[in-house]
Amino acid sequence: MARIANGTSSSGLWQKRRCWSSGNGQSARWFDDGERISRGKYWYQCNNGILEPKGCFSSTNDQLNIGDKFVENGYEIECVLDKSGYLQFAFTACVPKPNERYRIGETWEDEKHMYWFECKTDGPYLRVEIGGCVTHDKSRRIGLNEKYDLEEYTYQCLKKYNGSVQMCSVGCVHKGMRYKIGDQWPVSFFQ
Repeated sequence: MARIANGTSSSGLWQKRRCWSSGNGQSARWFDDGERISRGKYWYQCNNGILEPKGCFSSTNDQLNIGDKFVENGYEIECVLDKSGYLQFAFTACVPKPNERYRIGETWEDEKHMYWFECKTDGPYLRVEIGGCVTHDKSRRIGLNEKYDLEEYTYQCLKKYNGSVQMCSVGCVHKGMRYKIGDQWPVSFFQ
C-alpha cells in the first residue's frame, strides 16, 4: 500500500474519489471515478467523488450530452442543465418538416401559401398554432376572423366548427360599398 504525503493511504484516496449512488432502480452502491451512472432519462459521471450531471437519453435511448438536441413528434428538444443544476429537457423549436425549424414566435406558411402558422409556448412545451390565412393574391397574411376585399368580394379567414380554417366569401363590394351575403342594393339600368 502506498502512502501519500499527507499520510493518507492510496486506497483511502481512491475511496474518496468514488461516488455513492443508486441508478435505474438498483440499490445504492459505490461507483468508480469516471464511471457513468444512468438514472431514468438522465446520465451522470463520477468525477473525484462528485456525481456530475452530463446528459440525457432521447426517447430512443440515444445518449445525449448537455446541449445536444433531437427531434420528436414535430418538436426540437434540447438536453439542458437548469438554473438549479438539474438536467431536464427543453423544447426549443417547432419542426413541421425535416430541416425546417422555427423558434418561439416565428411564423411560416404552408407549401401552397394558403395558411400561416406560429410556434408558441404552451407551459414548458411548444405548440404549432394556425395564425390565419394568406390572401388570394399571396401578398399578405391575415389573422383568424380578419376580413379583406378582393375585387368585388369580401373574404374572411374563418375557423370552422371542426377546427379547420378556410378563406370564405362573406360579402360583396359594389361601387365602394360593402354588403353582407343576403343584403340587397339598388341597381339602375337607366342612366
